[in-house]
Amino acid sequence: MKTIKTFKEAFEKTPAGIDRVDQLAKHREQTAGLKRTRTIETEAEAVFGVVSCSHFGSLYTNISGLRAFYREAKRQGANMILHVGDVLDGYKMHKGMEFEQSDIGWDAQAARFAAEAPDDLPTKFITGNHDESLKKLAGLRPGEELARRRADWEYIGSCRGTVTLDAGKGRKCVVEMMHPGGGSSYALSYRPQKLVESLEGGSKPDMLLIGHYHKAEWMPAYRNVCVVQAGCFQWQTPFMRDLALAAHVGGWIIRVRMGKGVNVFGGEFVAFYR
Repeated sequence: MKTIKTFKEAFEKTPAGIDRVDQLAKHREQTAGLKRTRTIETEAEAVFGVVSCSHFGSLYTNISGLRAFYREAKRQGANMILHVGDVLDGYKMHKGMEFEQSDIGWDAQAARFAAEAPDDLPTKFITGNHDESLKKLAGLRPGEELARRRADWEYIGSCRGTVTLDAGKGRKCVVEMMHPGGGSSYALSYRPQKLVESLEGGSKPDMLLIGHYHKAEWMPAYRNVCVVQAGCFQWQTPFMRDLALAAHVGGWIIRVRMGKGVNVFGGEFVAFYR
């Protein structure tokens, strides 16, 4: 043990060691808070809304639908909204994307979000790959920056985050929010199934909310996880149309009744059509 410690201390004083220490420090700074956990005290029955892929800055964003969904969720007793990523439309995600946007670049999209994002209920959100494109190209931290612009929107993590609903007396529901990568599959449930199968035993949440694919789906008990594809609030874009990808526009109102060792889930999808 002494030898290892001595070698470590000696290495850190070399030019290579100094560079490595700097790299690790930068990595810790960049990844700090990428996945966060929030515990929320609640009643034994919790009601909340779930949305994803609002894509502020896109010509195809359904802002009026998003606002109507917040109002409906509040009317039905929800006390918060969980947003599963792609708050903004991002930058240079594919060739010609700028022709599908009303607002190009971080400043314009962040201003659009700050001015038009609903405020009927507090929102807890993760970023998605479109949000993260702004970090990669401009060095921004989009999640933190968006939360600074809207105090009622709380940043939970980069592409992943966890909210634990705690009703006390051992009654809990762990809700993981995930904005994965990759494209949609022919079978609607294939990608969610593979994502749940990749979760290690003993670390699975009670509920998994999935963004990114612009699909709405409910699987109540796959590997003992209630799996929800969150839908989207962006109409089908020309890019999606060319790839034959449908957009399931709408959001979920979810009820969870918590007990010791048992949770009862119920979900209603509020769909919007042109």
